[in-house]
Amino acid sequence: MSKPVIILEDLNFDWQPEDIQKAIHMWQSGYGVTAISQHLRSPATSGKTGADAEYETALLIMHLSRENLISLDRNNNPQGAAEGSSTC
Repeated sequence: MSKPVIILEDLNFDWQPEDIQKAIHMWQSGYGVTAISQHLRSPATSGKTGADAEYETALLIMHLSRENLISLDRNNNPQGAAEGSSTC
């Protein structure tokens, strides 16, 4: 039997509660994964590459959706804000 492979072990799944709240607010305001990751996981503050920051943020968005804290359906977004149109 072969040894299992642990995936994504180089990514950081730790999120501060205040950053989770910011991510929820930004998502509900119409921001996308790229904009949220740039705001919450910038390479200057996280030491991550842009791609890793986006992967981590995408996984946070998936988690928030699974917990029913956000909707992935942008048609249900009451604000209807465009990507990156406001600040947090």
